[in-house]
Amino acid sequence: MKLVKKRLLKHLFYLVIRRIYITYYWKSPRTMPAVNHPHVVEIELTNNCNLNCVHCHRSKMDRKPGNMDLSVFTKLIDEIATYPIAFLRIVGQGESALHPLFPDLMRYASGKSIKIELTTNGTIFDLYSIEEILQWDIDILGISVDGLDKDSYHQIRRGGNYEKLVTNIQTFYSTRNKTNKKYPLVCLRNVIFPDNTTQQLKNFKESWQDSVDMILFNTLTTCQKPVDKQYLSRCRCNELFFEAHIRYDGSVLLCQNQFLYGTNEVIGNMKISSLRQIWKSNRLKEMRMLHYKRDFPQPCKMCFSNNKNLENYTNSRLYNSSKNKIINVLNKFINLT
Repeated sequence: MKLVKKRLLKHLFYLVIRRIYITYYWKSPRTMPAVNHPHVVEIELTNNCNLNCVHCHRSKMDRKPGNMDLSVFTKLIDEIATYPIAFLRIVGQGESALHPLFPDLMRYASGKSIKIELTTNGTIFDLYSIEEILQWDIDILGISVDGLDKDSYHQIRRGGNYEKLVTNIQTFYSTRNKTNKKYPLVCLRNVIFPDNTTQQLKNFKESWQDSVDMILFNTLTTCQKPVDKQYLSRCRCNELFFEAHIRYDGSVLLCQNQFLYGTNEVIGNMKISSLRQIWKSNRLKEMRMLHYKRDFPQPCKMCFSNNKNLENYTNSRLYNSSKNKIINVLNKFINLT
Protein backbone atom coordinates (compact mmCIF):
# COMPACT_ATOMS: atom_id res chain seq x y z
CA MET A 1 0.00 0.00 0.00
CA LYS A 2 1.29 3.43 -0.89
CA LEU A 3 1.64 5.81 2.03
CA VAL A 4 -1.50 7.84 2.39
CA LYS A 5 0.58 10.74 3.74
CA LYS A 6 2.16 11.12 0.31
CA ARG A 7 -1.27 11.03 -1.30
CA LEU A 8 -2.49 13.62 1.18
CA LEU A 9 0.16 16.12 0.11
CA LYS A 10 -0.71 15.54 -3.54
CA HIS A 11 -4.41 15.97 -2.89
CA LEU A 12 -3.80 19.11 -0.87
CA PHE A 13 -1.86 20.55 -3.81
CA TYR A 14 -4.71 19.84 -6.21
CA LEU A 15 -7.23 21.18 -3.72
CA VAL A 16 -5.43 24.52 -3.95
CA ILE A 17 -5.42 24.26 -7.74
CA ARG A 18 -9.20 23.64 -7.71
CA ARG A 19 -9.83 26.63 -5.47
CA ILE A 20 -7.76 28.89 -7.73
CA TYR A 21 -9.44 27.58 -10.88
CA ILE A 22 -12.96 28.04 -9.54
CA THR A 23 -12.20 31.51 -8.19
CA TYR A 24 -11.05 32.70 -11.61
CA TYR A 25 -13.73 30.81 -13.54
CA TRP A 26 -16.50 32.62 -11.69
CA LYS A 27 -14.79 35.90 -12.63
CA SER A 28 -14.02 35.19 -16.28
CA PRO A 29 -15.07 31.73 -17.51
CA ARG A 30 -14.08 32.19 -21.13
CA THR A 31 -10.45 32.78 -20.19
CA MET A 32 -10.15 29.49 -18.28
CA PRO A 33 -9.04 26.21 -19.88
CA ALA A 34 -11.50 23.33 -20.01
CA VAL A 35 -11.62 20.79 -17.20
CA ASN A 36 -10.76 17.48 -18.88
CA HIS A 37 -11.67 15.07 -16.09
CA PRO A 38 -13.07 15.03 -12.56
CA HIS A 39 -10.77 14.84 -9.56
CA VAL A 40 -13.31 13.11 -7.32
CA VAL A 41 -15.36 10.18 -8.59
CA GLU A 42 -18.22 8.76 -6.53
CA ILE A 43 -19.46 5.37 -7.60
CA GLU A 44 -22.39 3.28 -6.48
CA LEU A 45 -21.55 -0.42 -6.55
CA THR A 46 -25.11 -1.37 -5.64
CA ASN A 47 -28.34 0.23 -4.49
CA ASN A 48 -29.23 -2.78 -2.38
CA CYS A 49 -29.18 -2.19 1.37
CA ASN A 50 -29.84 -4.26 4.47
CA LEU A 51 -30.90 -1.34 6.69
CA ASN A 52 -33.91 0.98 6.56
CA CYS A 53 -32.64 4.28 7.96
CA VAL A 54 -35.29 6.90 8.65
CA HIS A 55 -33.32 9.75 7.06
CA CYS A 56 -31.99 7.89 4.03
CA HIS A 57 -32.74 9.22 0.56
CA ARG A 58 -33.44 5.66 -0.59
CA SER A 59 -37.04 6.31 0.47
CA LYS A 60 -37.32 8.52 -2.63
CA MET A 61 -35.52 6.10 -4.93
CA ASP A 62 -37.61 4.80 -7.83
CA ARG A 63 -34.92 2.65 -9.43
CA LYS A 64 -34.81 -1.13 -9.53
CA PRO A 65 -32.19 -2.79 -7.32
CA GLY A 66 -29.03 -3.82 -9.10
CA ASN A 67 -25.24 -4.16 -9.04
CA MET A 68 -22.49 -2.54 -11.10
CA ASP A 69 -21.12 -4.79 -13.83
CA LEU A 70 -17.54 -5.89 -13.40
CA SER A 71 -16.73 -4.56 -16.88
CA VAL A 72 -18.01 -1.07 -15.99
CA PHE A 73 -16.02 -1.02 -12.76
CA THR A 74 -12.75 -2.16 -14.31
CA LYS A 75 -13.16 0.29 -17.21
CA LEU A 76 -13.66 3.14 -14.77
CA ILE A 77 -10.72 2.15 -12.56
CA ASP A 78 -8.41 1.76 -15.55
CA GLU A 79 -9.35 5.23 -16.77
CA ILE A 80 -9.10 7.21 -13.54
CA ALA A 81 -5.81 5.48 -12.73
CA THR A 82 -4.36 7.49 -15.63
CA TYR A 83 -5.48 10.82 -14.16
CA PRO A 84 -2.83 12.92 -12.42
CA ILE A 85 -5.18 13.05 -9.42
CA ALA A 86 -7.90 10.55 -8.54
CA PHE A 87 -10.03 10.25 -5.43
CA LEU A 88 -12.48 7.36 -5.61
CA ARG A 89 -15.39 7.41 -3.19
CA ILE A 90 -17.30 4.15 -3.03
CA VAL A 91 -20.68 5.09 -1.63
CA GLY A 92 -24.16 5.58 -3.16
CA GLN A 93 -27.67 4.56 -2.20
CA GLY A 94 -26.80 1.08 -1.01
CA GLU A 95 -24.36 -0.90 1.11
CA SER A 96 -21.31 -1.47 -1.10
CA ALA A 97 -20.23 -4.64 0.72
CA LEU A 98 -23.42 -6.37 -0.50
CA HIS A 99 -22.16 -6.40 -4.10
CA PRO A 100 -21.69 -10.11 -4.94
CA LEU A 101 -18.22 -9.45 -6.41
CA PHE A 102 -17.18 -6.94 -3.76
CA PRO A 103 -13.81 -8.52 -2.79
CA ASP A 104 -12.88 -8.88 -6.46
CA LEU A 105 -13.67 -5.22 -7.08
CA MET A 106 -11.60 -4.10 -4.11
CA ARG A 107 -8.64 -6.20 -5.16
CA TYR A 108 -8.82 -4.78 -8.69
CA ALA A 109 -8.82 -1.20 -7.44
CA SER A 110 -5.89 -1.81 -5.09
CA GLY A 111 -2.35 -0.84 -6.03
CA LYS A 112 -3.32 1.67 -8.73
CA SER A 113 -2.32 4.93 -7.00
CA ILE A 114 -5.95 5.89 -6.52
CA LYS A 115 -7.00 7.39 -3.21
CA ILE A 116 -9.97 5.29 -2.08
CA GLU A 117 -12.61 6.05 0.50
CA LEU A 118 -15.10 3.27 1.19
CA THR A 119 -18.28 4.06 3.09
CA THR A 120 -20.14 1.27 4.89
CA ASN A 121 -22.88 0.86 7.45
CA GLY A 122 -20.70 -1.73 9.15
CA THR A 123 -21.92 -4.73 7.17
CA ILE A 124 -18.42 -5.18 5.78
CA PHE A 125 -17.25 -6.53 9.16
CA ASP A 126 -19.92 -9.24 9.08
CA LEU A 127 -19.07 -10.41 5.57
CA TYR A 128 -15.28 -10.15 5.44
CA SER A 129 -12.46 -10.78 7.87
CA ILE A 130 -10.30 -8.00 9.23
CA GLU A 131 -7.28 -9.59 7.59
CA GLU A 132 -8.94 -9.50 4.16
CA ILE A 133 -10.06 -5.88 4.54
CA LEU A 134 -6.54 -4.85 5.51
CA GLN A 135 -5.26 -6.39 2.28
CA TRP A 136 -7.24 -3.92 0.20
CA ASP A 137 -5.70 -0.58 -0.71
CA ILE A 138 -8.22 1.59 1.13
CA ASP A 139 -7.14 4.99 2.39
CA ILE A 140 -10.26 5.82 4.39
CA LEU A 141 -12.86 3.43 5.77
CA GLY A 142 -15.90 5.56 6.53
CA ILE A 143 -18.40 3.97 8.89
CA SER A 144 -21.84 5.50 9.32
CA VAL A 145 -22.93 5.49 12.96
CA ASP A 146 -25.97 7.75 13.33
CA GLY A 147 -27.63 8.42 16.65
CA LEU A 148 -25.76 9.35 19.79
CA ASP A 149 -26.27 6.13 21.77
CA LYS A 150 -27.75 2.65 21.49
CA ASP A 151 -31.39 3.75 21.67
CA SER A 152 -31.16 6.61 19.19
CA TYR A 153 -29.06 4.47 16.83
CA HIS A 154 -31.77 1.81 16.66
CA GLN A 155 -34.45 4.45 16.14
CA ILE A 156 -32.55 5.91 13.18
CA ARG A 157 -30.72 2.94 11.67
CA ARG A 158 -33.52 0.41 11.64
CA GLY A 159 -32.24 -3.12 11.23
CA GLY A 160 -28.79 -2.37 12.66
CA ASN A 161 -27.16 -3.77 15.78
CA TYR A 162 -25.41 -1.04 17.75
CA GLU A 163 -23.55 -3.22 20.25
CA LYS A 164 -22.24 -5.51 17.51
CA LEU A 165 -21.20 -2.54 15.38
CA VAL A 166 -19.31 -0.91 18.26
CA THR A 167 -17.47 -4.16 18.97
CA ASN A 168 -16.59 -4.67 15.30
CA ILE A 169 -15.22 -1.13 14.91
CA GLN A 170 -13.14 -1.35 18.08
CA THR A 171 -11.80 -4.78 17.11
CA PHE A 172 -10.88 -3.61 13.61
CA TYR A 173 -9.13 -0.50 14.90
CA SER A 174 -7.21 -2.46 17.54
CA THR A 175 -6.19 -5.21 15.12
CA ARG A 176 -5.01 -2.74 12.52
CA ASN A 177 -2.82 -1.01 15.11
CA LYS A 178 -1.38 -4.29 16.36
CA THR A 179 -0.29 -5.19 12.84
CA ASN A 180 1.60 -1.87 12.63
CA LYS A 181 -0.65 -0.60 9.86
CA LYS A 182 -1.82 3.01 9.86
CA TYR A 183 -4.34 2.57 7.08
CA PRO A 184 -7.13 2.53 6.26
CA LEU A 185 -7.92 5.49 8.45
CA VAL A 186 -11.04 4.60 10.41
CA CYS A 187 -13.46 7.49 9.97
CA LEU A 188 -16.68 7.59 11.95
CA ARG A 189 -19.46 9.51 10.22
CA ASN A 190 -22.44 10.87 12.11
CA VAL A 191 -25.43 12.88 10.92
CA ILE A 192 -26.45 15.78 13.15
CA PHE A 193 -30.21 15.83 13.75
CA PRO A 194 -32.09 19.02 14.66
CA ASP A 195 -32.66 17.95 18.27
CA ASN A 196 -28.99 17.13 18.95
CA THR A 197 -27.35 19.48 21.44
CA THR A 198 -23.79 20.71 21.47
CA GLN A 199 -23.07 18.79 24.65
CA GLN A 200 -24.49 15.57 23.22
CA LEU A 201 -22.25 15.86 20.16
CA LYS A 202 -19.20 16.51 22.32
CA ASN A 203 -20.04 13.51 24.51
CA PHE A 204 -20.46 11.34 21.43
CA LYS A 205 -17.09 12.43 20.09
CA GLU A 206 -15.37 11.76 23.41
CA SER A 207 -16.90 8.29 23.64
CA TRP A 208 -15.41 7.32 20.25
CA GLN A 209 -12.11 9.18 20.12
CA ASP A 210 -10.04 6.21 21.33
CA SER A 211 -11.60 3.79 18.84
CA VAL A 212 -11.22 5.62 15.52
CA ASP A 213 -8.86 7.98 13.68
CA MET A 214 -11.38 10.58 12.58
CA ILE A 215 -14.88 11.69 13.51
CA LEU A 216 -16.81 13.69 10.92
CA PHE A 217 -20.27 15.17 11.29
CA ASN A 218 -22.74 16.04 8.55
CA THR A 219 -25.92 18.05 8.76
CA LEU A 220 -29.21 16.29 8.07
CA THR A 221 -30.13 16.86 4.42
CA THR A 222 -33.76 17.09 3.38
CA CYS A 223 -35.77 18.40 0.45
CA GLN A 224 -36.23 22.11 0.73
CA LYS A 225 -38.31 24.93 -0.60
CA PRO A 226 -36.50 27.32 -2.94
CA VAL A 227 -33.67 29.07 -1.14
CA ASP A 228 -34.06 32.71 -0.13
CA LYS A 229 -32.69 35.15 -2.69
CA GLN A 230 -30.08 36.33 -0.20
CA TYR A 231 -28.39 32.94 -0.49
CA LEU A 232 -28.78 32.38 -4.22
CA SER A 233 -25.93 34.78 -4.93
CA ARG A 234 -23.62 32.26 -3.23
CA CYS A 235 -25.06 29.09 -4.72
CA ARG A 236 -22.73 28.50 -7.63
CA CYS A 237 -21.95 24.78 -7.67
CA ASN A 238 -18.29 23.76 -7.67
CA GLU A 239 -19.15 20.08 -8.12
CA LEU A 240 -19.89 20.78 -11.78
CA PHE A 241 -16.16 20.99 -12.41
CA PHE A 242 -14.45 18.32 -10.38
CA GLU A 243 -16.92 15.74 -8.97
CA ALA A 244 -18.53 12.92 -10.93
CA HIS A 245 -21.33 10.70 -9.65
CA ILE A 246 -21.84 7.31 -11.26
CA ARG A 247 -24.68 4.92 -10.54
CA TYR A 248 -24.42 1.14 -10.58
CA ASP A 249 -25.81 0.97 -14.15
CA GLY A 250 -22.95 3.15 -15.42
CA SER A 251 -25.01 6.32 -15.80
CA VAL A 252 -23.19 9.56 -15.00
CA LEU A 253 -25.42 12.12 -13.32
CA LEU A 254 -25.51 15.82 -13.97
CA CYS A 255 -26.13 16.16 -10.23
CA GLN A 256 -26.34 13.53 -7.53
CA ASN A 257 -29.16 15.32 -5.72
CA GLN A 258 -31.59 16.10 -8.53
CA PHE A 259 -33.73 13.03 -7.86
CA LEU A 260 -34.81 14.64 -4.59
CA TYR A 261 -36.55 17.34 -6.59
CA GLY A 262 -38.20 15.21 -9.26
CA THR A 263 -35.50 15.10 -11.96
CA ASN A 264 -32.84 12.56 -12.90
CA GLU A 265 -30.75 14.04 -15.70
CA VAL A 266 -28.04 11.75 -17.05
CA ILE A 267 -25.22 13.20 -19.13
CA GLY A 268 -23.67 9.93 -20.29
CA ASN A 269 -22.99 6.28 -19.54
CA MET A 270 -19.72 4.51 -18.84
CA LYS A 271 -20.88 1.52 -20.87
CA ILE A 272 -20.58 3.46 -24.10
CA SER A 273 -18.32 6.44 -23.33
CA SER A 274 -15.23 7.29 -21.33
CA LEU A 275 -15.53 9.57 -18.33
CA ARG A 276 -13.25 12.08 -20.08
CA GLN A 277 -15.65 12.23 -23.03
CA ILE A 278 -18.63 12.72 -20.74
CA TRP A 279 -16.82 15.42 -18.76
CA LYS A 280 -16.38 17.47 -21.92
CA SER A 281 -20.09 17.32 -22.79
CA ASN A 282 -21.89 20.41 -23.96
CA ARG A 283 -24.50 19.96 -21.24
CA LEU A 284 -21.92 20.30 -18.48
CA LYS A 285 -20.45 23.37 -20.17
CA GLU A 286 -23.94 24.84 -20.44
CA MET A 287 -24.72 24.18 -16.76
CA ARG A 288 -21.46 25.76 -15.62
CA MET A 289 -22.28 28.86 -17.67
CA LEU A 290 -25.78 29.03 -16.19
CA HIS A 291 -24.26 29.03 -12.73
CA TYR A 292 -21.80 31.71 -13.79
CA LYS A 293 -24.76 33.87 -14.85
CA ARG A 294 -26.66 32.84 -11.70
CA ASP A 295 -29.47 31.67 -13.94
CA PHE A 296 -30.10 28.65 -11.75
CA PRO A 297 -32.41 25.81 -12.84
CA GLN A 298 -35.19 25.06 -10.38
CA PRO A 299 -33.51 22.00 -8.77
CA CYS A 300 -30.42 24.10 -8.06
CA LYS A 301 -32.56 26.71 -6.33
CA MET A 302 -33.94 24.00 -4.02
CA CYS A 303 -30.74 22.02 -3.44
CA PHE A 304 -29.94 21.26 0.19
CA SER A 305 -26.28 21.89 -0.60
CA ASN A 306 -27.16 25.53 -0.17
CA ASN A 307 -27.11 24.75 3.54
CA LYS A 308 -23.36 25.12 3.19
CA ASN A 309 -24.00 28.84 3.40
CA LEU A 310 -25.89 28.48 6.63
CA GLU A 311 -24.79 28.35 10.22
CA ASN A 312 -25.61 24.69 10.85
CA TYR A 313 -23.23 23.49 8.12
CA THR A 314 -20.39 25.61 9.48
CA ASN A 315 -21.02 24.41 13.00
CA SER A 316 -21.07 20.75 11.95
CA ARG A 317 -17.46 21.04 10.78
CA LEU A 318 -16.39 22.51 14.11
CA TYR A 319 -17.10 19.16 15.76
CA ASN A 320 -14.90 17.23 13.32
CA SER A 321 -11.74 15.73 14.77
CA SER A 322 -8.76 13.67 13.66
CA LYS A 323 -5.67 12.22 15.29
CA ASN A 324 -3.71 13.62 12.38
CA LYS A 325 -2.97 17.19 13.49
CA ILE A 326 -2.73 18.54 9.95
CA ILE A 327 -6.12 17.11 9.02
CA ASN A 328 -7.55 18.28 12.33
CA VAL A 329 -6.59 21.88 11.64
CA LEU A 330 -7.56 21.92 7.96
CA ASN A 331 -10.93 20.30 8.56
CA LYS A 332 -11.93 23.47 10.40
CA PHE A 333 -11.83 25.25 7.07
CA ILE A 334 -12.21 22.59 4.37
CA ASN A 335 -13.55 19.06 4.15
CA LEU A 336 -10.54 16.94 3.25
CA THR A 337 -12.58 13.79 2.89
